[in-house]
Amino acid sequence: MKTKTLVMHALVAAIYTALCIALGAFSFGAIQVRIAELLMVLCIFDKKYIYSLTFACFISNLYGVMNGLDYLPLDVIFGTLATLIAGILMYKLKDVEFKGLPHLALVMPALINGVIVGCELTYYFYVAGESLLSIFLMNFGSVFIGEIISVYLLGILFYKPFKNLYTNINK
Repeated sequence: MKTKTLVMHALVAAIYTALCIALGAFSFGAIQVRIAELLMVLCIFDKKYIYSLTFACFISNLYGVMNGLDYLPLDVIFGTLATLIAGILMYKLKDVEFKGLPHLALVMPALINGVIVGCELTYYFYVAGESLLSIFLMNFGSVFIGEIISVYLLGILFYKPFKNLYTNINK
């Protein structure tokens, strides 16, 4: 791996982690809009970003648990797994475009995190006698909305600037 590539991936991972820590109240917990997830858009341009962002998610989730910001220790494993799967799907769907934007790829983090983290939250918060499906749907919705804001809506705004930046850096 070229030094320039290694530095770019380290920088992306550092920015993701720094954003999670700096915006702690928005980055951790059952209801969150993790602004750092916007960087997932980079997975569309280069599959190598899947690794740096998965690593950054792992470090951020570990930081959150160790510092009492995230009370779900399983999130270190399952939240990180969701990021990995979402990144892979984003890269695989990058060429499915509508009006010049990869809408389907940009929705993947919301769907994958909604399901995986939604199940995780349901596991933590399920109370016997309540409807398991309704608890899951509430948790899915909460995670889905946060990811739609941070990856899909912001992703649409930042897609072309990120694409131009990626193209210019890799000339």
